[in-house]
Amino acid sequence: MKRIIPRNNPISTVIKSFINKDSGKVTAAKREIQRRFAGLDWKDQKKIILAYLDSCKSDREWIYLRMYLNWDDIFLPKAKEVWEKYHEFRCSWSVIRYFPEEYLLENMSSFNAPRDYYFLCLRLGHRQDFTIDRTRLTNKDYIGVLHHNRLPIEDDEALDLLFEMVHDICVNENFDRRYDLIENKYYIPTNIYSIKSFHDIEESLYYLVEMERFRVVEDFCKWNDEIVCRNMTEGPEIKKLASLIKDEDVIECAGIAKKYGYLALDDKYKQPGDPLPEKMLKHTRSTEYHSIIPKDESSFENSLQEDEVPF
Repeated sequence: MKRIIPRNNPISTVIKSFINKDSGKVTAAKREIQRRFAGLDWKDQKKIILAYLDSCKSDREWIYLRMYLNWDDIFLPKAKEVWEKYHEFRCSWSVIRYFPEEYLLENMSSFNAPRDYYFLCLRLGHRQDFTIDRTRLTNKDYIGVLHHNRLPIEDDEALDLLFEMVHDICVNENFDRRYDLIENKYYIPTNIYSIKSFHDIEESLYYLVEMERFRVVEDFCKWNDEIVCRNMTEGPEIKKLASLIKDEDVIECAGIAKKYGYLALDDKYKQPGDPLPEKMLKHTRSTEYHSIIPKDESSFENSLQEDEVPF
């Protein structure tokens, strides 16, 4: 029996079949479009994006990331129509990133997802007619917004923000190693897993270096290296782990870093309801979602959570 090899149809024909809901070929056309989208010419991708924006919710949800990654101002009228009609979360990515700043200012109340305000600050923070509400941002996000918009920060304020961040990391019982901890390929328990190993701290220190807050970074790193790491090295927990060197020890090391980071904090950063330092050694797996920036469609499909925003 002769084997039949399937061939690609002309994409123009496939798009027509998708748009014509009475063609009887919509489902097959949809599958073929999604299979071939990444390799299509730009002119065909534009037609598909506009057609999907005019389609059902599942089609719109599929195309929102592709529109974001392949944005063209030709999409703006249709995207505006869809956004104002449905206010769907994934559509907001392109709205916040690409719509005119005046539109964002006039429609601030429309953006209600958990991190919408942070991304709005990235777009609008440079404007004199936009006031950044510090209470709506985490310490790390606030430093990031200042860095992104080239706004100043005093050394004392920056150092306070870092130590407040340390406090919040230490008392948080949830832990997700993928998002919370920077893991090093080489296991060196005496100096790798410390307070600087947490993503929020590492990113904030990077921002501060870029903002030329060198004294702040130097003072914080000196506190971490000479007090936290020294006490960790002398403590019983690290000495016990030193002979194990297993992958699962990463999580335990994070708890040790939290305990000794908290103990090294000045009392002014501690709060009456804080847990005992010994309780910081144990973690509960985090159920919180985190924001990521997918570099391509495959990373998006494999890892994006419902409230994550690429920006």
